[in-house]
Order: sequence, then structure tokens, then C-alpha cells
Amino acid sequence: YQLAINPVLLSAFFGILWSLFKVPLPALADRTLAILSGTTLPLALLCLGGSFSFERARTGFRTAAIAAGIKIFLMTALAVAIYRWLDLAGDDLRVGVIMMGCPTAVVTYVMASQLKGDTNLAGTIIVVSTAASAATISGWLFLLQAAGW
Repeated sequence: YQLAINPVLLSAFFGILWSLFKVPLPALADRTLAILSGTTLPLALLCLGGSFSFERARTGFRTAAIAAGIKIFLMTALAVAIYRWLDLAGDDLRVGVIMMGCPTAVVTYVMASQLKGDTNLAGTIIVVSTAASAATISGWLFLLQAAGW
């Protein structure tokens, strides 16, 4: 039930519906949403940073490292296999790999908090995957170039 009334999911759902019907936003609403959307990521990062504790992160670090590894290694490798099966190459392939290799989204922390989940673990996964993604995205792009894709 909590998932069905989750503001993040409801916003995404109604945003997609609005976009599908191509209804223009009134200028005031458009400007207001533009201002609000500019503050969303910084506020989420402030919440994450303000509540993050290296001491608490140590207890779930192994689980976080496994989850981050699955996200930035395994899922990206699977995506590369699917993209190559679809005969993607060049910029299309690189963009897809970069998208899949990105760290875990900050909204994960927000969702964990709203759904009374493990916010410490969610925060640690975000931090670990963000720290590792700079190297892994570069590594994936190097491998694609070396393979001539």
C-alpha cells in the first residue's frame, strides 16, 4: 500500500501521463516546477550527507559493496551483451554503457526512508557505487574502445 501512494512513484506516473497527452503546462506552473526541480538533487544529497555515518557504514559495507558491484559491473556487463546482440556500436553503445554504469540513484535513499527501509545501507550503497563509478565507467569505455565497438 505504501508503494502505491509513494509520492516519487506517483509523480513519475503522472508526469509520464502528462507527457503522453502532450498537454502544455501553464507558464507559472512550468516556472515553478523548473525552480523546484533544480533544488531536488541538492536537497537529496544534503539529506544523504547529513545522515551518513562512516561508523554505521562499516557494518553494512560488505553488503553495500556487493550491491554496488552488481549495479556497476554485472548489470553493465549484461547491458553490453544485450546492446551488442541488438547490434549497437559507437556512440549508441557508449551512451548505453554510461547510463548503466552510473552509480545508484540518490532517490534510492529517499525511497528507503519513505518506506521505512534500511537508510544506512541505501546511503552506503550510493556512496560506494558513486566512488567506484568514476573508475568503472572509464574502464568500460576503455574496454569498448579496445574491442573496436
